[in-house]
Amino acid sequence: MAHDFDPKAPPPPLLGINPMFDYSQVPVGLSAAAVGQFLIACLLVVQLWLAPAVVKAWSSKQWALACYPIVVFAASGLGMALRRGWGWWLTCAIYYYVFFNIPVALVLWTTRDQDKAFNLLDHLIVAGLAIFLLTYLNRPELLRFIRFGSADGRAKPWMRLSPAVVGGAGAAIRLVIELTKN
Repeated sequence: MAHDFDPKAPPPPLLGINPMFDYSQVPVGLSAAAVGQFLIACLLVVQLWLAPAVVKAWSSKQWALACYPIVVFAASGLGMALRRGWGWWLTCAIYYYVFFNIPVALVLWTTRDQDKAFNLLDHLIVAGLAIFLLTYLNRPELLRFIRFGSADGRAKPWMRLSPAVVGGAGAAIRLVIELTKN
């Protein structure tokens, strides 16, 4: 009987294969999230560029309000590209705010704008994208590549919860402001 396996023989060489290679690779989605944030900032800039008559008539307050989302999305993209905890936090806070604004839009539609159409499909698509991105960004497999400011470099439970609180508070503030307008 011929045997191909000799238990006393040394194992064959791995030929440069690192079993931890896949584990150590940064997920592509992390870079895609950063690029997506930059693209949204660029689209907001293009939106300003396409309305020169309106933009020329703006005051400095209107310019600041128009540039605020551009700066926030660009900063979020930069933080995600650098894989910093503040970039992750800012991105999550943005999308929690977007998610929590969907019920705000529904409340405003039912109390103020019932004569206008409520585009449910748009809101469902936005909610689906926000949920997808938030679910992806909060995966433990992804969070280990982001450097947080804690002693061990990991997100503490309160760090992971705080963007949801800030996003919900921002949506609540928006609701109060919109309901108190005349």
